[in-house]
Amino acid sequence: MSLTKRLNLGAGRLEKLDPQRLKIFSTSEWVHLGDAKLRNPNNKHLQTVDYQRTDFIAFNYSIGDRLPFQDKSFSFIFSEHFFEHLFLDESISLFIECRRVLVENGVMRVVVPDADLRPIPERLGFPNEAIGYWCPEKHKTRWSIYSLMPALTLSGFKAIPIKHYDKDGLLHDHTNSLDLGVYGGCLDFEVIRDFRIVKRRNSLIVDGIKWT
Repeated sequence: MSLTKRLNLGAGRLEKLDPQRLKIFSTSEWVHLGDAKLRNPNNKHLQTVDYQRTDFIAFNYSIGDRLPFQDKSFSFIFSEHFFEHLFLDESISLFIECRRVLVENGVMRVVVPDADLRPIPERLGFPNEAIGYWCPEKHKTRWSIYSLMPALTLSGFKAIPIKHYDKDGLLHDHTNSLDLGVYGGCLDFEVIRDFRIVKRRNSLIVDGIKWT
């Protein structure tokens, strides 16, 4: 397996990507775990996707599930706006699984809504107070830098803050000034430096490094 094999976790469907991000993700370097069915209730414009060019696996996570990969299969894991749809115990269980499938010094980049500390906090019950917590669209965890970093640390990662609001309402953004020295012997600096894969840039972004 290539040393730069990458996992896109909770990918949704690739038809929903913009053309630039679709070009990045539609390569043999990426494996995608996403929705089995395409849902487009708002009739947004969709891309044409050749799923023969990349690996896409239908994915629906329950606590205790084992990811369908061998240990140390990936150099990089990317997840955008997925972990807010899990409860905290589910997230930690999955973080631990992600650590298992990363190589040593591999990196997991977690992008989630900065729910409570941003200038306009996410409203309670997002996206709709009327739907139950059994619904996949429901946000079940309200992440901030003060919860996501401890959750990753508890799961065995060294947590590196990339972009977040603090308790004083100040924005800290290192997307253009990463200290690559903290990543040690990472095998995939190319994708670590490239934030084009992040669609919702005004999000909480934290990297987890798998230390030995």
